[in-house]
Amino acid sequence: MDFKEELNEEQYAAVTAPDGPSLVIAAAGTGKTRTLVYRLAWLVEKHNLDPRNMLLLTFTNKAAREMLDRAEVLIGRPFKSSHSGTFHSFANRILRSHASAVGFGCESAFGVITGQMSDLADGIYERFEHTEVDPDDVIRVHDLYQKRKKEQNAMDFDDLLIYALQLLEKNERILRFYQQEFQYILVDEYQDTNTIQARMVGLLAKVHKNIMVVGDDFQSIYSWRGADFRNFLDFERTWPGTHEFKLQINYRSTPEILEVANAAIAGNPEQFQKELKAVRPEGDYPVLAQLRDGGAQARYIIEKAQELNREGIAFSDMCVLYRSHFHALGSAIVH
Repeated sequence: MDFKEELNEEQYAAVTAPDGPSLVIAAAGTGKTRTLVYRLAWLVEKHNLDPRNMLLLTFTNKAAREMLDRAEVLIGRPFKSSHSGTFHSFANRILRSHASAVGFGCESAFGVITGQMSDLADGIYERFEHTEVDPDDVIRVHDLYQKRKKEQNAMDFDDLLIYALQLLEKNERILRFYQQEFQYILVDEYQDTNTIQARMVGLLAKVHKNIMVVGDDFQSIYSWRGADFRNFLDFERTWPGTHEFKLQINYRSTPEILEVANAAIAGNPEQFQKELKAVRPEGDYPVLAQLRDGGAQARYIIEKAQELNREGIAFSDMCVLYRSHFHALGSAIVH
């Protein structure tokens, strides 16, 4: 396979990165997934790497499976990587093999709590945060919840990460096994990792140091669930000698849209600077409409949609984006 022919210069540089830590700053619409897929194929084809010796951690299991399947098509032979997936699925797999090492019972009976029990606990803690519930009551509920999990030999989703990190930090033999097993580690959406996930990856990659993280600090949106974009910003300080790559050739938007986007992100403090470059032909400039209130905004959207429809554009070819479902309800009432 001719990798150079299949990729643009920016993608090719990242795909063929030398061993060691690599940071890929992948701006929106620049072919991040394509780059990851070809990196997987490159490691197998050019390094003769067994796919079982690489770990791909992505935002969803579906994304991981699609990437591995696409890499399999590229190299023309089976591509099996049993541990790749989300951080939670990875943690679940290693804990099922070593549950007793973190104080749980038989590995074959180990399970993950979902549904009512986990939802109930979450609801109680959330209620405590916004009311004057007695803290002692919350502690008792918490203790009971922890006890019930142990009785059922089960963990909830937060436990998976906590206990997986504990497993690696406190069991040198187990840690060494996985450090040797995963010679190359690739992490997608690294800007959305939390502290536990970053520490886990750091431990796994400590021996070979062949870690590539991909993401965009401008697209970090999960701070509400513990994500810390500083993991991405501080990667080069954490891993001295990091090779940095930027994907800035955008295949998604017109030059006019990217001109506005570049102006909006220029000079943001404490972030990686980047300038998106368009591939698509010229189009219309975006319009900024400053309106009085939500009702005026809704009327403006409806009038513009009707105007475009009169010009021959089908309503099914239009898309309206809004911040919350409440805004859509407002538009429906005005209409």
